[in-house]
Amino acid sequence: MDALIRDLKFKIAQFSDHSKHFVDAERCFDGIKKILLSININNNDIFPYIVQRGQLNYLASSITELNKSLIILAKDNLFSSIEALSRVAMEHSVNLFYLLQDENPPIRYKSLMYHYLQDTIAKTKKWHSYAIEHKISDSICLADNKISRLEGEINYHFPNGTNHLEKWPNTFDRFKKIGLEEHYRTLFATASDSVHSLSEDLYNFTVYRYYPEITHETHNSFLKAEKMSFAVYLLLRSLNYYCVAAYKLANHAKEERYFDELNKIDVKIRNMIDEHESLNLDICG
Repeated sequence: MDALIRDLKFKIAQFSDHSKHFVDAERCFDGIKKILLSININNNDIFPYIVQRGQLNYLASSITELNKSLIILAKDNLFSSIEALSRVAMEHSVNLFYLLQDENPPIRYKSLMYHYLQDTIAKTKKWHSYAIEHKISDSICLADNKISRLEGEINYHFPNGTNHLEKWPNTFDRFKKIGLEEHYRTLFATASDSVHSLSEDLYNFTVYRYYPEITHETHNSFLKAEKMSFAVYLLLRSLNYYCVAAYKLANHAKEERYFDELNKIDVKIRNMIDEHESLNLDICG
């Protein structure tokens, strides 16, 4: 037992050392934010379509807000929340990458609009059917009105039909289409547990109680240190996506003056990521 406890304490020290990255992560976020919010997405010559400007502006604002929230959560040691929210932040960055990759704008932008309208109508029809089955008159009326409004939106925005549009891909396909399938497997999919069930944490923080009681306190401290380290890693990965988003927008907007600074920030983030991944490889070895 003494050897096990010594080994756990050694790993606790290694994981705990990653808390130093919180300060640098915030500095990187501030640098990216300053640049991203300086890019003129409302330039009609660069972004000629209303749907393009609207979606890119909102996505840039949203991923900024999400990454700022991750920084705040880190300061308050809310690591489960980081695991869940980092997944959302990465997916929205991927949406931005996917839209900017559109070779025939505004096809993908309009496909996203149509996907939202079509998907929401389908869900509202299920609500409507439920309301009819259970005789909920207010819900029947609300669902009816919502379906009519959304169908009217489709007719207004797509008067010539939607056959020319691409089908908006599911999350996995969006990652794959922009060359990030590995990240989907290793980052996004693994973080889904934190959103849907917390089963991994529930397992880990329960199973050590079956071990000898003398190890319980050290096991608990080890799991907390490991969880903190993983949260830092996901925060850094989300910031990496945020930095790439800023670079891609700057490139699209022909704002080359931002490239050097964004590359410097990206190197800082990647160096911190490498430190985490090197430790995990050492543990596996």
